[in-house]
Amino acid sequence: MKTINISEIESYVSECSAFICCASFESRCICISEKVSSKVKEAVVFKNSSIDIPETNLNLNKMRSFFGNESVHEIPFDAPECVADEMAKVIEMLATKKFDLLIDTTTFTHETLLILLRIIYLFRSSFKSILCVYTGAGEYTPGLTPESTWLSKGCKDVRNVIGFPGVLKPNLSTKLIILAGFELERATKLIELIEPDCLVLGNGIEALNDKISATMEYFRSKFIVWKEEYKNIDMVDFEFSCRDLEKTIETIKDIITQNPKANYILVPLNTKLSTISTAIVALENPQIQLCYAVPEIYNYENYSSPGENITIIELKDFSVFNN
Repeated sequence: MKTINISEIESYVSECSAFICCASFESRCICISEKVSSKVKEAVVFKNSSIDIPETNLNLNKMRSFFGNESVHEIPFDAPECVADEMAKVIEMLATKKFDLLIDTTTFTHETLLILLRIIYLFRSSFKSILCVYTGAGEYTPGLTPESTWLSKGCKDVRNVIGFPGVLKPNLSTKLIILAGFELERATKLIELIEPDCLVLGNGIEALNDKISATMEYFRSKFIVWKEEYKNIDMVDFEFSCRDLEKTIETIKDIITQNPKANYILVPLNTKLSTISTAIVALENPQIQLCYAVPEIYNYENYSSPGENITIIELKDFSVFNN
């Protein structure tokens, strides 16, 4: 894993790379596309057809101007089975061409990113390199105070992530591990619907950049108050890294090692880096189930601004993607 300035990204892209990204309402979705467009052999853009947002269409048009030969796949993200089917077709096609993969994970939803990683895992032997890149936020809800920051509101659904069903045995206790972020409403709904025997609540630390440190500190104080609502049930809390994927993998594994025979449901609600961590843990341990909490609405108009640095992860460096 490396953190570099976005201006350096082209030097990490091989001459036979296929680029996969997601068109979004966030301006962060075009940052890496613009930098790598002249070097990649093929570009695949996924777009959520469940919602029609002017900002998303504008960003998609910018991507088209960058590449010129991209394939766009408009899929209803609220129908994960359609997402899985379409992604499987795309990855199978790329596997036959023996491309290296370059994946901009920044603006996929947690669920669609996990589905994509699961499918890539199935075809892993066809790819010499699988690079995941992530553009961190320069700011969340730019121009507003930490107290006014919001990314999404409400939670309209909770569902298992396709490809990560886990194995839940009714005679064993169920532990719900949540990697919480700024969206505690979604975490609350998860707890209400799943009703676990034990709660394991994670609070993110180690901001990707100093500009969001104040916002993280504010939400840390909110987390401390929020977790007190569950002090009368079996609950423990822990800290995990928002930026160091390998640290987060080890943190989750250590928690599971303490009681390996329990049922585990794991829910990432923080950065895409920590989401990749949960995918790797669940791929190594198929007993773990991954879940996704669907927000009612996103802050489409003022979600974030892009930071100057990006993080690069070579999935082939992890044994589960190399066996």
